[in-house]
Amino acid sequence: MLKKLSIVAGFCWLHAPLQAATLGDLQSLPSAIQDCLDEADCSVADQSDFDLAGIAAFRYQAGTFDGYLLRYSLIAPSAAVDISDYPVLNLQEAAAQAQINESTALAGTVWLKLASRYGAGGGNAALYLEHVTPADKSVLMHLGDTTYPDVLNFQLNDQALAAGGAYQSVALNSEGSVEAGDLVADEPLLVCISEGCGTYQALHLVGVNYAWDGANWVLQFAADDMQRELYVENTTYNGQYGYSYHNRDYYVGSVPLPAAGGLCLVGLAWLGGLARRGAAAA
Repeated sequence: MLKKLSIVAGFCWLHAPLQAATLGDLQSLPSAIQDCLDEADCSVADQSDFDLAGIAAFRYQAGTFDGYLLRYSLIAPSAAVDISDYPVLNLQEAAAQAQINESTALAGTVWLKLASRYGAGGGNAALYLEHVTPADKSVLMHLGDTTYPDVLNFQLNDQALAAGGAYQSVALNSEGSVEAGDLVADEPLLVCISEGCGTYQALHLVGVNYAWDGANWVLQFAADDMQRELYVENTTYNGQYGYSYHNRDYYVGSVPLPAAGGLCLVGLAWLGGLARRGAAAA
């Protein structure tokens, strides 16, 4: 019986890497990538080079750029949270808009574009959010955008690549502005100019890391990566006029088991039951 269990377990272990994810409908790609494909200015592989429970990496090339489009499936507790309470404004006609307390679960997919190699000093990464549902109502405002952007561009420096991610925070207090972190956003969050205001952004390179080979930062897939928060951003205000908190949090990870994976678990459970019954009979 142990031999049979070993055979089934071995089949399941060998079977998982053979099931590369497929790109599927091109409409699932970010619109900017779709446009690039339509113009024959770029290419995307049909099958992934790496899969990790809700994460798939597809080779992407455009001009001199060579890298990957990583597709992430959103899982709980991905959410958009908007809270505000401005007692001062409650005396005005806009009282209905002065108090908000909403939390909306987010679903769908996000895409992250990363280079296979970055030179010293790092380079650009792009996070595509247009396939997140429901569509954002743009409570969070990014500098230069009048609506919530479909893509967020970041500059990852050496420290961010070595650490597998980065953050940026800005807070205004009685002594002025206090900033921390290495994440550089091309469209940073708007921060109000009153004491008590603050912003925070963090990007985590889930499923990948970068290693320095003496000349470049080289992308490596990380099958043992257990982190789940891909990206978070928020703006806060806690001052003399009231309180507000707007947060977007994107968690990624496991999706339902494919049919073959489910059959493997069923087979292992069935053989395990036979083994227990055999042991009891003996």
